[in-house]
Amino acid sequence: MHLTRNLRAALCALSALVLSLAPAGADQSGKSADYLGVVIDNSATFTMTSDVNGRTYQIFVAWPFGSPPAEGFPAIYMTDANAHFSTMVETSRSWSRGSGRGQQNAIIVGIGYPAGADIRSERALDLTMQLGDAPTPEGFGAADAFLHFVLDELKPRIEASYPVDTNRQALFGHSFGGLFALHSLINQPDAFQTYLAASPSIWWGERFSLKESLPRLTPKLETSGATPRVFISVGEFEQSAEPGPRPPSNSGRQRPQLPGVADRTQVDDAEAMSKLLSKTPGVLSRYVLFDGEGHGSVAPAAMSRAISFFFDDAAPPPARAPAPARLSGETRRPVPTATEYVQMLPQARYELRIDVRSWPEEERRRFLKQLKYNLEAGLWYGEQHALHLERNAMDAKYGTRPVE
Repeated sequence: MHLTRNLRAALCALSALVLSLAPAGADQSGKSADYLGVVIDNSATFTMTSDVNGRTYQIFVAWPFGSPPAEGFPAIYMTDANAHFSTMVETSRSWSRGSGRGQQNAIIVGIGYPAGADIRSERALDLTMQLGDAPTPEGFGAADAFLHFVLDELKPRIEASYPVDTNRQALFGHSFGGLFALHSLINQPDAFQTYLAASPSIWWGERFSLKESLPRLTPKLETSGATPRVFISVGEFEQSAEPGPRPPSNSGRQRPQLPGVADRTQVDDAEAMSKLLSKTPGVLSRYVLFDGEGHGSVAPAAMSRAISFFFDDAAPPPARAPAPARLSGETRRPVPTATEYVQMLPQARYELRIDVRSWPEEERRRFLKQLKYNLEAGLWYGEQHALHLERNAMDAKYGTRPVE
């Protein structure tokens, strides 16, 4: 494995940092001992500031032992690396040792936050999406910008530095991270081949991802040819009460009342999402309920099963979604693609809408139906919603309104 000079420097810096945390001769209890910190073999960490959102992330990378295959190593990207990176790395390596499949293993890329960051606030912002016309609570709703960072900045850097098999990549997330994995699937299903959503917070925004986002997936599958594999898991006690008394909160802070949290049905939502995905042409979805596990305790079990799902070569890939149906009947103006529509100036888009509103009803509806499909196929939800807000603003400016 050939490392870049920067990565070698980062690895040396990590080793020096960890070994300096506790001097030899004293452990954390003050007892005399020979004490050395622990470093994960074949791993490195570095900070990365995004040009997309201006935020700084701590990136953790671990790579397999031995030489890579000709096509490169599979890669698993994961959120919440501060909490789960080491568990994911050792789980993947343990699976490889016990799988009977030789050295099959993956590069693990963890996305976390630098020391001193308020991780709860940082992840809440990055891993939740805007809620359309409903107000998004302050400190939430930047998932689109975070996804752009992952796809446009982080992945190219990792692929330039490590031998990655770009045809075998997965995204893993737990809790809000699981919600983000599903958000990524729905908006960009060809970004990864596998999506691993553990205990996804589907309750967010009154189940926004189930009600508003998921119907947008089919046009993307039909036009991109993507055939994603999806693993959704949840713990039994994430919805029903865990046995025994709940420990009192010692945070001293009143948690904000978030949209959908009061009546969340974590298990029901996860199962419902998996069932809907299973009925979606072009998607293979698997659902696992872990008995006796709660929201926190389920994470290691979810990682183990998710890794097994990711490496399951026996499971046939889903068949591609059928090609989109051709527009029946002609319209006097061609229906623009998503790219063509976005490249138009706002005034040109407004004038197009005004013209279409003057057409006979059947022709108008045919045009608008195809335009809606094109936008859903080519844009993320946030991008399409911005166009919706622009339409409303232009109508308000000129005193016009859509034709029902």
